[in-house]
Amino acid sequence: SSFSLIVTVSNDGNLPERDIVVKVRLTSETRPDPQEREQRIPSLEPGGKRSLTFGDLEPTRNQTKNTVSVFVDPVTDEKNVENNRRDYSFAVRG
Repeated sequence: SSFSLIVTVSNDGNLPERDIVVKVRLTSETRPDPQEREQRIPSLEPGGKRSLTFGDLEPTRNQTKNTVSVFVDPVTDEKNVENNRRDYSFAVRG
């Protein structure tokens, strides 16, 4: 069975950002091909947040390690890119 992932992106800078690319990748120890999804945020004002839903992701079951990675492509002149990626690992029973 599949799940949906809700990703919240925030603009912590002091300038509006345009055309923000957000990517999600689901991998597992036993499935060689990653499941990848991508969405764009047209604009985000300073201090603003936007939530995106990425659906139809199918993790591997039976206690296999799955990893979901979320990436936000750097915007023009972005200097702090350390917070543009997050990785989460989990296992699903059954």
